[in-house]
Amino acid sequence: MPSPDVVVHLLTSYGYLLVFPLAIVEGPIVSIIAGFLTAEGYVYGPLIYVLLVLGDLCGDGIAYAAGRWGRRVFGTRVGSFTGRKEYVKRASTYLSKNPGRTLLFAKLTHSAGFIVLVTAGAVRVPLRTFFWYNLLGTVPKSLVLLLVGYLVGSQYRTIDSYITKIGFGVFVLIAFFVGWFIWKHVPPEIPED
Repeated sequence: MPSPDVVVHLLTSYGYLLVFPLAIVEGPIVSIIAGFLTAEGYVYGPLIYVLLVLGDLCGDGIAYAAGRWGRRVFGTRVGSFTGRKEYVKRASTYLSKNPGRTLLFAKLTHSAGFIVLVTAGAVRVPLRTFFWYNLLGTVPKSLVLLLVGYLVGSQYRTIDSYITKIGFGVFVLIAFFVGWFIWKHVPPEIPED
């Protein structure tokens, strides 16, 4: 992802043309910078909002497709890497039974998002369900980020730093709890004689 200063330069130079592709790659900081540029009069807010939502949904769709068509690699390699193929099966079962709750959680945490989106594709959550819950999460999230950018977007460097730090912290916490869950609830594999 380019630095926030590069994003500001690109959006002020090319405007609407680059909002969509940048939102696919990195939605939160692009949304905040777009809000800032809306406040400064460079772009029109409602159009930017639609482009941000569409870009975010497109990025989610790419992650879903990676999971759906990379299912064999995902299931085998992740299961082999963790040594816990049973965990991959349990996580897949949970996601397929609770897609709404899981997808909304992933959308709001940002850190867990990519892993959950790819897993949703791998367990073949129905496409309609997948996009419905992602839309439910994306619409308010993009609006809030755009408004934050509109109100305090001139501080985009500081905001990007906080997004990175908070995202990393949330990722570490999620990894810790997933590891604890595996250790506590998934029995170790018994070697065959």
